[in-house]
Amino acid sequence: MRIGRQELSYGNERLVGAFDWDNVGRSFDAIKAVYVKKKWSADVFAARLVDEHGFNFPRQIGDDDEGYPPLPHQEFYGAYLKFLNDSPNHKLEVYGFLLRDNFARRGEVGRNTDSTNIWTVGTRQELRSNSGFYFDGEFAFQTGNLGPNDHRALALAGTVGKRFSSAGLPHAGFEYDFATGDGDFRDGKSREFINLFPDNHIHYGYMDLLGWRNMHDFRFNFGFDPTSKLSFDADYHKFLLHKGDGRWSNASGFTLGFDPSGGSGSEIGQELDFTLRFPYKEHLNFLAGYSLFLPGRFAKLTRTSDLSHFSYIQTRINF
Repeated sequence: MRIGRQELSYGNERLVGAFDWDNVGRSFDAIKAVYVKKKWSADVFAARLVDEHGFNFPRQIGDDDEGYPPLPHQEFYGAYLKFLNDSPNHKLEVYGFLLRDNFARRGEVGRNTDSTNIWTVGTRQELRSNSGFYFDGEFAFQTGNLGPNDHRALALAGTVGKRFSSAGLPHAGFEYDFATGDGDFRDGKSREFINLFPDNHIHYGYMDLLGWRNMHDFRFNFGFDPTSKLSFDADYHKFLLHKGDGRWSNASGFTLGFDPSGGSGSEIGQELDFTLRFPYKEHLNFLAGYSLFLPGRFAKLTRTSDLSHFSYIQTRINF
């Protein structure tokens, strides 16, 4: 059992991750119990988000940037089960989460207000063969209420690829990610998937221009290890909206583009990511990269037609 301020990280962090990309990171004041048997294990926790920035709360659950004050009482409960197969190359995980807040949110219909209660249930499976082929699939369904609005949404993700045993250990793969969107903001029904507390950019592009909500993402990946202490990855993303009359939201739920008429189409754009990883010492690692975003029709009409560039160097010291 662990009690106190801590990180929460599960699966491949699409829904719950440590978010170590940020200078502050994400932490919770939580109580967590872990139970382990021979064939399975279970984590059960009750937590409250520590909002170091003062703005994570409203953006995390899908609000626009309307200047809401910081609200620290975002509560998060969950159970995460891992089934331990005899083979280490097979993983099966099942989970359930509850997100609650104390924010009186106005609904899409009328002037009624209510807090938010969103249940998320899902499963994740990972398979790896001795020949180098791998598969990672995840499905999640949400129900509950977003303020007074009835909430129903789903999301899925699947990755297939192969790691070759030739010189340089190259690997190549394809990934498809999908999450429902909400195209009608006047029917009292919330249909945009809420991606909770993810570590986002490792899945949908390092520029964090898209979250796991109202989206299609087609991703191609290639990488290799030029030396024993250097790895290179190249990613291509094709971003589309699920609902063209819904919101284009980034990793934190902030709205980047919106056309309620649907006349701007659904093509957000394309992103290229190039990443170098250099583990210099046992406790010292470097990460460097460059990303380029090419806007599609929707992005050009609702935001900008300019290209976007992003470059970075990150140093990590483990102790």
